[in-house]
Order: sequence, then structure tokens, then C-alpha cells
Amino acid sequence: MRARVTVGGDGRVADFRTEDRWYADPGSGELVPTPWTTPVAAWRQDDGRLLPTSARATWLRPEGPGGLTVPDIAAPVADAVRAPSSHNTQP
Repeated sequence: MRARVTVGGDGRVADFRTEDRWYADPGSGELVPTPWTTPVAAWRQDDGRLLPTSARATWLRPEGPGGLTVPDIAAPVADAVRAPSSHNTQP
């Protein structure tokens, strides 16, 4: 996958965009290559780490953008950050 990450003046990720996504057309079910963007709307501190708390995954379809909003993604992200690595072989 190739993507462009936009970073704001504060050093935080503001958007993630890729052309390598597919959208299932609701009428035909056909998979159509469609640009996809995920602007990050908010951040919070969690245990000394800055984590995204809200983002919107949007397919940029010819008939207009559509997607879904993920209202609180910090908890799953925090859990993933705290999870021990399966590649860590040290006790």
C-alpha cells in the first residue's frame, strides 16, 4: 500500500490518504478502486502517549464522499500500544 500522511503544524497526524483501497458498489457489488482518506479529528494523552480519539474513514467516490466515523478510537489504540509484542523473546 502507498499512502500520503499529512502532518499538522503541531506535529500530529492530520490525515492519511491512499489510492489503494476498494469500495464495494452498493448497486452492483463490484469492487471499484476508490481513494480513501482518514482525517484525525481529535487527540488525547493516555499514560504519557498522545493517541487519536476520533477519525473518519471516507471513500472519495465520484457521487460524493461516504464512510464512517469512529468516535472513540483511543481505547483500542491504547490497548494495542500496551500489548506485549509477539516478537519480543525476552522475559
